[in-house]
Amino acid sequence: HVAGGTYRVLILPAMATVRFSTLEKTRDFVLAGGVVIAYGCLPRASDRAGRCDPLLTSLIVEVFGDSVDDASLEKSHPGGGRAFFFPKDWAKVLDIIRRSIDCDVMSSVPLQVLHRQLADEETEVFYLFNRSLHPVVAEVTFRDDGRAELWNAWTGEIQPAATDSPLAFGAGEAKLLVLRRQDGPALHPNSPSRHETSVLATLDGPWEFQVMPTLDNRFGDFSHPATPEMLGPQARRFRYVDAFDAAADWHAPGFDDSGWLETTYSFGPRLESIGPIPPGGYLTAIEDWLVRGGPEPADHPAWRPYPVSLRLGIERDPFLTDWLGGPHGLKGRVPEEFLDFHGEVPGSVWYVRTAIDAKKERVVPMRMGGRSAYQAWLNGNEIFYQQDALPPGRYEPWSIPHYACEPREHDVALHPGENRLVIKLVQSTGQRSRAFFRFTAEQAPSPLMLRGFHDPSLPRPALPEPSGRSGIRFRFTGPPGMHTVRLLTRGPACLWIDGATQSINLVEITADGNFRYIAHLAKEAVTSCVLALMVAAPADSRAGDALPEPVYFDCGCGTIPLGDWCRYGLATYSGAATYSHAFEISDCKSQLVLDLGQLSATAEVRVNGHVVATLIAPPWTCEITPFLKPGKNQLLITIANTLANHYSVGIPTPYAFDSQTRSGLFGPVVLIHT
Repeated sequence: HVAGGTYRVLILPAMATVRFSTLEKTRDFVLAGGVVIAYGCLPRASDRAGRCDPLLTSLIVEVFGDSVDDASLEKSHPGGGRAFFFPKDWAKVLDIIRRSIDCDVMSSVPLQVLHRQLADEETEVFYLFNRSLHPVVAEVTFRDDGRAELWNAWTGEIQPAATDSPLAFGAGEAKLLVLRRQDGPALHPNSPSRHETSVLATLDGPWEFQVMPTLDNRFGDFSHPATPEMLGPQARRFRYVDAFDAAADWHAPGFDDSGWLETTYSFGPRLESIGPIPPGGYLTAIEDWLVRGGPEPADHPAWRPYPVSLRLGIERDPFLTDWLGGPHGLKGRVPEEFLDFHGEVPGSVWYVRTAIDAKKERVVPMRMGGRSAYQAWLNGNEIFYQQDALPPGRYEPWSIPHYACEPREHDVALHPGENRLVIKLVQSTGQRSRAFFRFTAEQAPSPLMLRGFHDPSLPRPALPEPSGRSGIRFRFTGPPGMHTVRLLTRGPACLWIDGATQSINLVEITADGNFRYIAHLAKEAVTSCVLALMVAAPADSRAGDALPEPVYFDCGCGTIPLGDWCRYGLATYSGAATYSHAFEISDCKSQLVLDLGQLSATAEVRVNGHVVATLIAPPWTCEITPFLKPGKNQLLITIANTLANHYSVGIPTPYAFDSQTRSGLFGPVVLIHT
């Protein structure tokens, strides 16, 4: 019993650390006849004594029969209780729940359901949610009988419902359905009856559109470094190709760039990798080839480019984005490790190769670290060798994983030109194969920068420049209303907008040799537009590395069609935007309802300057009759999305998913006459 509710099944989500009292209650629950299901991993630490606690292990064994969570577990208890553990396959969890509990609700289409019984024990409340992006009609049956009512949480209205009739749900719509077991007076006997409706007008065509930035970054809450202005639209992802010719049409708006690769600002391949290679004799031939110049083994794995950002490290770092056991984001600093691999077979090997360019002969201190076993060679000479892996790192008492280690140091001699660096990483048990190297002991200017590469005078890894390359071409989309473009490039740049040459002003050449530009358009871009950028990047720069920062846009008023605004240069924009449309009516006496169709994520509706409604969930409708006037009326809809777009690119987090980034007013927007 919890807060008056009775439960038969307890779910333990994937938590490596829990309160000890929670596990004691879990034991009591299963001994009393309940069903316990753990998923993902079993707890390994608690607030009682951290990790390696015999009492914790004993409690886990008492409940589940074992404390090793690399395979499924099942244990039956004398009181009828059962405990299950599944390391993966969520369908098995659902199957146990279905077999343990009689379903309160059965639906012909998938619905999410919450069920509560009120204190009178005669009233059942069901929260029914259509999580899909499409309207559905559901045949719903209930285990309990009674008089059914639909409660509108937004207006307070209560309407009678029939449990033998299908329920229609809009996309993402929820309904509150109440069943009363005893006959009696309805809670709201004067509920409005249903009326015939008809569509008076559909508001289609382009809408006037303007972004309204809302992310206040004065204290660096959303981006580093802090900025005095609100964070507006940015371009962070680009189509790109190396330029070897003088093609004239690549900057035209209709040019087909589908064959170009995609890249993220500041990220570019500076190394190559092969692996995982199973442990065995084949490794000797690989190393003889890579290190000592021996014959190239036949059928060796193909080299793959390994992109890295000299500022942000690993894009979508698997360690930081691991929802199961990672630190769940940056936690105030960019990790030192920028090499990351993982395989299922301990002892498997990855090889990484790159070049360290030197203008002259010099001796520099080099540091390398990692918790896995590793080996490194420079120009064929071994410089680092960690034969045995360190045990998996954990921060106590909460058992948060880490890869901190004491780096090894060695003075290395660089000769003029390219110096070949080869690194071997070995997969260990219980952790990823992560490592770093650098040529300085200095800290980065900010903890939110990759340590070791902020000073351009220090050695950096780089792949050889493609022979004959004249620069790197980029294509990307600018948002409606764009009037200013600000960008930072690693080399002189030229810009085109919708195929026309755009003049750009050089603001400064930064201390690290980058070019800061600003472009003021002669007039605002009415619709979204195609930007083409050519950067004469230095030899060590590839792909998005030629753009150390996002491209920033300042915008005024433009136009946009209904639909996902991510398609119109706003894929990483989190904030608000206004949609404006005029319409005319002659009769202001009949009831008119505005139906916005679909949108994401919230909407404020204004008619003729008056706030009509703030909508945060479907149905996206509101009555606008009191705010209308004969003749021309002005509709203004302010849409605000979520932070998922801002965090979706360039910021490692497990909490931003592709399905979360759909944003804007999708429609259809209609006026309904009742």
